Amino acid sequence: MLKPDELIKIHDEVERCHNLLRELTYLRDCFRNCQSILEFLIQVEKGVVEPNGGGADRTVCESLHALLSKLTTRGQWVFTHIERTETRLKYLFYLTDLRISEQTSKLLEATQRDSSSMTT
Repeated sequence: MLKPDELIKIHDEVERCHNLLRELTYLRDCFRNCQSILEFLIQVEKGVVEPNGGGADRTVCESLHALLSKLTTRGQWVFTHIERTETRLKYLFYLTDLRISEQTSKLLEATQRDSSSMTT
């Protein structure tokens, strides 16, 4: 049978993963929101700046592109950690199911032994 301390450890780990997943999902949504704002600003910048404009205008556009690139990279990092956390949760549920099935198997064998000893 599963020991209470094993169940508590698994439960704590699942709870920690759910909290992490919730925070990472929120962070991912923030990154996506910032990306859309930066993309909008880039479009505004392109529409406002003249093609033969000065270097200052080009610097603004380049800075926006650099920010968007960094934000995209960080967003991919967050997405990867979301996937890892979801995989960890699946593993914990698999581990729990495996232990429960092992205990059920042992219980079934013990019941069969007890039943056959009562018959004789």
